[in-house]
Amino acid sequence: MKTLRYKGYQGSIEVSSKDNTLFGEVLFISPLINYEAKTVEGLERAFHAAIEDYLNSCLIQGTQSQRSSV
Repeated sequence: MKTLRYKGYQGSIEVSSKDNTLFGEVLFISPLINYEAKTVEGLERAFHAAIEDYLNSCLIQGTQSQRSSV
């Protein structure tokens, strides 16, 4: 399985032929974090943005961010 990687996190890469869209979710952590785009480059940007949003949210809330266990 191909995955995206950023700052110690891994994300899946899925294809919806129905919608002609790429999508995925951050793997191996309990908050469900999704992202989607029309291109591979866009999917990578969306994945990075999702991780940054998650980390900023943890910082604002004062909670410990989880890390991918694999």
